[in-house]
Amino acid sequence: MPKFICISLVRHGEADRNVAQNGKFIDEDPDPLTWSGRRQVKNLGISWAQSDTPIDILYSSPLERAVDTAKAIAAEHKDHPEIIVKAELVERKFGTYLRRLDRDSNAFYAEINGPHVGRIFGGEKPDRSHRPRDGGESLEDVANRAETFFREYIAKHAITIDEKPDLQAIRYTDKVPVGIPHIVVVSHNVFLTELYEVLTQWNSKRHIWTDFHLRNAQCRRFLVSIEDAEDGNFPARVHEVGKLDVQVLG
Repeated sequence: MPKFICISLVRHGEADRNVAQNGKFIDEDPDPLTWSGRRQVKNLGISWAQSDTPIDILYSSPLERAVDTAKAIAAEHKDHPEIIVKAELVERKFGTYLRRLDRDSNAFYAEINGPHVGRIFGGEKPDRSHRPRDGGESLEDVANRAETFFREYIAKHAITIDEKPDLQAIRYTDKVPVGIPHIVVVSHNVFLTELYEVLTQWNSKRHIWTDFHLRNAQCRRFLVSIEDAEDGNFPARVHEVGKLDVQVLG
């Protein structure tokens, strides 16, 4: 019998690096929210409070811009949920070598996307196995982090319910389905994209590129059904709740 969990994927508000003319890939260096970013996340928290959105668990990346976004959501919520910080939720690490390169150079893009890819043109895609030098992660590394996080921290909260959710009905509402735990994950665009693709491609033998992308302070909410298998593994089916876009600009 399937178990269900509702997940909201939230990207942090606008941060300094998002608007910098020549923003560096700085991994875990300070990158605070801008004034507009703080307005965004406060308004996001208010919108959730006004719609009486329940939050059972609130996870956040440890990076400043994500923690401050989570704090804004929690501050407006009637229950002021505890923020649980998890290292697994950090953005893709690009390593320190990129600091030496001009952001507009071919070498810079080759360091991110792979030496045989460089700048992305047309339908070309990055090399998912390529790791930038000096501590960088590949996209496959991030996907593995995302899958581990889902298995260890989200899947265990899924529950069985007496009546299967009306999947047709939930597409026309942005409400959390009644009686199903709601997990909020505040993180970064690359990580959240990989988490989304892990869930939607759980049983796929190869990676399929999607157009999943979150703007700053944007959220997308999903209902996930999980079925246990005899080998201890499980498939996951993902159903988006409505056409949710709760990005609120300052």
